[in-house]
Amino acid sequence: MIATQRTGLLFDLDGTLLDSRRKLALDVQAAFAELGTAVSLEEILGLRDWTTAVVGHGYAWKDFKEAFKRVEVPYEKAISDGTARLFPDTISVLAELQKQGYQLALITRSRPELTAEKLRLFELERYFSQVAVTGLDRRKSPNKAREALDVLQAWEKSQPVGLVFVIGDSETDDIGTAHALREQVPMAVKSVYVNRAGQPL
Repeated sequence: MIATQRTGLLFDLDGTLLDSRRKLALDVQAAFAELGTAVSLEEILGLRDWTTAVVGHGYAWKDFKEAFKRVEVPYEKAISDGTARLFPDTISVLAELQKQGYQLALITRSRPELTAEKLRLFELERYFSQVAVTGLDRRKSPNKAREALDVLQAWEKSQPVGLVFVIGDSETDDIGTAHALREQVPMAVKSVYVNRAGQPL
């Protein structure tokens, strides 16, 4: 494929560019402990979806989210203790794609303030022309398509694209978003599944 400015890449963050799996697992474990349930780290690391575990242990998603916010470790500390880091190829790949003239945007489920913190701490802001944060309600998946449409509309005003790749590690969020976009936009849309954790499709 020849890179031109008419190709847009929509990246997911956690699990795709940022290896926060252990940090998030420890936060989930701490949230369950806060609610009064001991859950092993192995069980959490084996999950594809926290919602299933939350419901399986008899908790409402709202209560779990509140407990999670109370106990989650700040990313600055997670970076220093090694539980959150960029994947080794993240910077070199983003820099090369940017150099070749691709349009790069970030679409993530992370809360807006956390997204800003991650981008600042890992010095990723310079690679993305657009950053969009989607809703955290996993019952409405895939819902990244709404934010992806906003990004594409912004690009249309400045640098229109004819081909879009949705790149991420979630079948529902990322591959699902690409499927949803195909029905709503005139440009060609493809998905790239980044399988960092070795999970089968």
